Amino acid sequence: MPGSPATTGRSLAQTKDHVGLPIADILATISQEGVNRVFVDYLQRTTPESQYLVGDAHDADCAIVACSGAWLERCGYGEAEVIGRGCRHLQGPETCARAVAAMGEAMGRDGQCATSLINYHADGSKFQNDFILVPLTSRDSTAARYYMSVHASEPALDWSLAPPVPAQSPEARMRSFSETLSPSQATRSPPAGLRVPV
Repeated sequence: MPGSPATTGRSLAQTKDHVGLPIADILATISQEGVNRVFVDYLQRTTPESQYLVGDAHDADCAIVACSGAWLERCGYGEAEVIGRGCRHLQGPETCARAVAAMGEAMGRDGQCATSLINYHADGSKFQNDFILVPLTSRDSTAARYYMSVHASEPALDWSLAPPVPAQSPEARMRSFSETLSPSQATRSPPAGLRVPV
């Protein structure tokens, strides 16, 4: 089974925690205001089911600096195969290039993105990857310091902590999309040959 302790070489206890840069170090460098408050709260309340990545916004490939053990378990990769590299290794023949381009465009403007695309486990099997991607702005500027993606909203993202947004805005759509990020949906596999429309 992809991501099982047998395939990753990690014990179950090891796969249920945060790896990479400590959460306290991430929180020490980002603003505690605006939308950041939603993700500060999420990181402070993570559970063994939380699935997230944190990437370095200053790195050309947004190298992963931290992630949850549950995300490693889901994808079947070990910590050494993930920390320090981008997410290109998750892409494959059916990964939607338009969705990848939309993520790049959002990151180019320090923006947010909610998307769904086909990615691949370490064993080559595919899965539907639904997630939101948000900049975590620096404590001393409005620029992104990290990018965080949330793949399973466990615990639920508390959008009441963020400033209100117009109902039809991209931010409102992202907040609505985040309601679908449950652990059960995050692990489903798509039917063979499914291509994700963007």
